Amino acid sequence: MAAIETENLTRIYQVGGEEVRALDGLNITVAEGELAAVVGPSGSGKSTLLALLGGLDTPSDGRVSVHGAALEGMSPEELAAFRLKSVGFIFQDFFLLGHLTAQENVEVPLKLASLDRKERRARAAELIELVGLGHRGGRLPNQLSGGERQRVAIARARANRQR
Repeated sequence: MAAIETENLTRIYQVGGEEVRALDGLNITVAEGELAAVVGPSGSGKSTLLALLGGLDTPSDGRVSVHGAALEGMSPEELAAFRLKSVGFIFQDFFLLGHLTAQENVEVPLKLASLDRKERRARAAELIELVGLGHRGGRLPNQLSGGERQRVAIARARANRQR
């Protein structure tokens, strides 16, 4: 089974009354364990593709399958569960919650997954240590450098051991 598969994937946006085809009939297959990079010039559909693969957006046409799960037929609730259990997002702008410490930010997806408090704290502490921020886990995002915030975002993305 392919880890990622798209068939005739198309995403069309309306921008100022104009139709923009961000993706137009994309067919890709990425095997389990295969390393793939999404590269291209600005405006070529990279972010759109990643949003579709992560269930953050829905295609205008075509099919998206991640580890055998067909995303295009899922309800909003099913997509939320898919994202929580199957996908880890590392956003370019981090999207850390400013009122939570680095460790508490890593705990957010664990709390959403209903992990008990003791396990949640232990897992978050382990991840914060793994990304080299054990000494900074109690800091708020505005007390961290850009690189440190990025590492918190990486730790948060791996919190639920997504595939």
